[in-house]
Amino acid sequence: EKKKTKTAEETTKQLADCTSRIGEAEERVSAVEDECCFLKGKVEELEKRNKALEDKLFDMETRSRLNNIQVVGLPEGAEGPDPCSFLESWLADALDMGPLRSPLVLERAPLIMRFLNYKQKVAVMNAARKKGDIRYKNINVQLYNDLATEVHKQRKQYKAVRAQLLITYLCTPQFGETSILSQGGQILIYIYQIQNH
Repeated sequence: EKKKTKTAEETTKQLADCTSRIGEAEERVSAVEDECCFLKGKVEELEKRNKALEDKLFDMETRSRLNNIQVVGLPEGAEGPDPCSFLESWLADALDMGPLRSPLVLERAPLIMRFLNYKQKVAVMNAARKKGDIRYKNINVQLYNDLATEVHKQRKQYKAVRAQLLITYLCTPQFGETSILSQGGQILIYIYQIQNH
């Protein structure tokens, strides 16, 4: 009988010890869960701030390139010692434009022209689009808007939609053009803001 009582007491003590340890473990698990919830909230907050900063950086990069045109195909050194003078005169001739009113500021990438006046940049791009075939000594030269990498990614996503618009409406929207389209009695109006290049 004593042996049974002693065994029961030991079992009760072990059970109380296990209960105590389980209680401590539950408290630690609860503390870890609370900290995980707090950290999850912090991560979500930081992700939102990071996204806002990325959006702001993207906007700043896009705005900084707004006055730029990228020239592709112009042979190395064709612009000579004074690239601004060369490009001012060559562009005016190649695009059948009059002389440009203000000088260009250039950087070398393949070749990036930075216009001091946005309206001149738009006029050059419109003239290039109208002219179509731009040449320098029988070499094909192309002009593109200088765009951020993210814009190129977004345009790739938009490509299928644009193709469907072209098929559906049999029209090619031009930069800055307002189009009025009819579909099943509904009139759709949109402004095309993205250049083809």
